[in-house]
Amino acid sequence: MADITLLNRNIHKTFEWLRDIENNTQWEYEDKARALDILRVVLHELRDNLMLNDLAHFSAQLPTVIKGILFEGWNPNHSLRKEGEFAESIKAHLPQVYVEGTDINQAIKSLFLTINKNIDKNEFEKLRKILLKGIRLLFING
Repeated sequence: MADITLLNRNIHKTFEWLRDIENNTQWEYEDKARALDILRVVLHELRDNLMLNDLAHFSAQLPTVIKGILFEGWNPNHSLRKEGEFAESIKAHLPQVYVEGTDINQAIKSLFLTINKNIDKNEFEKLRKILLKGIRLLFING
């Protein structure tokens, strides 16, 4: 029974993250599917911009379900992205139906706000400092 309780808590926490993303982007209506796609795509880009040790520290802060999303399809042999590719890669991987109606930079910022709200502040600050300058500029200090 304890495992079910833990799973329920993680699913509930995931929905809280999605609700935060929706609220931070200030969409006209709730769209959990779009929030989930943004969560997935931005986490994957963030993951692909972190060194292995930094990724391990970051992922340890995440709820289990979100950690699963982070590592979905992960190739540990990836090469780090170059400056300026972050938002463009998110656009390329986001379903086309969302690209036209979504301010990509605002969507990225909304996830960073959600991360900031939900992980240890020192870990968030370390994460912010190790990323490329162009990505760091999208972080919001909450």
